[in-house]
Amino acid sequence: MKVFLILFFSIVSLTLCAADYETAAGTAVKTHVKIPQAKPGGGEFYTVSVKPEDGVHASEDNGSLTLSFDRAGEYSLIISVNRITKSSCGGVEVIEILSENITVNAR
Repeated sequence: MKVFLILFFSIVSLTLCAADYETAAGTAVKTHVKIPQAKPGGGEFYTVSVKPEDGVHASEDNGSLTLSFDRAGEYSLIISVNRITKSSCGGVEVIEILSENITVNAR
């Protein structure tokens, strides 16, 4: 049980490059989000989501997050990583393992 707890808390303590970013409006900026490797055989998945403001476009590809901004301004975004587990009975459980705020200045 102790080993499980140590592994669980090491996963929860994942880091995200949470520095403030600067970019030009209309230009994409990339950041890397560390997500754990899913268990072999399925039943466990990880998702990255962005809760952006209006005028922000986000796409995720294997932990690389690309953000672009329609107009100049300062944007506050919330990036979260969720662990989704699926039981054999068809139910799912979602646990947020990381939630990070970042600020982007688009010129």
